[in-house]
Amino acid sequence: MSAINGDNIVEKSASFPWYDGDSLLEILETVEVASDINYTDARFPVQYVIRPQSEELHDYRGYAGKIISGIYKKGDKITVQPSGLQSTISRVEVEGKEVEQGFAPQSVVLHIEDDIDVSRGDLIVHSNQHPRVEKEFEVLLCWMGNKPLEAGSKYLLQVNSKTVKAVVKEIIYKLNVNSLEQEPAP
Repeated sequence: MSAINGDNIVEKSASFPWYDGDSLLEILETVEVASDINYTDARFPVQYVIRPQSEELHDYRGYAGKIISGIYKKGDKITVQPSGLQSTISRVEVEGKEVEQGFAPQSVVLHIEDDIDVSRGDLIVHSNQHPRVEKEFEVLLCWMGNKPLEAGSKYLLQVNSKTVKAVVKEIIYKLNVNSLEQEPAP
């Protein structure tokens, strides 16, 4: 393929008689894309609380964000994390219109029946699907800082729209990005 001359980009090119495959566009249009979206465990991090201060919308309170997994429908019993406050979804909006349901990875506005405290960074989950809460966890981290990552050092960790304090307890190994081999921890 030659991007400069457009060979085998949109259609097959006579400039490459030895190549008998499809053009790049034909491949991209037919490639099967696997989906790893979890539609079971509902997770909705609140990115923005909408409270217009207008006469026509004086009672409007919506919670905007992107559903990262699961499905949300009117009538679903929900719990707000980390407070543990519970309510029920009264309305789901997509692009300013009320819909029957919102699902990952849509951006939606959720409305709830009760006037409870929900803030940016809170997580709205189904009441029967609480996430595990851990103080320690293992991650595969792509470190792009100017200073090296050091065990025992304190860092700020951003989880969706919340920032929390974290300590790196141990570096188990370093992953070589070229060979994908595990190398001893620095």
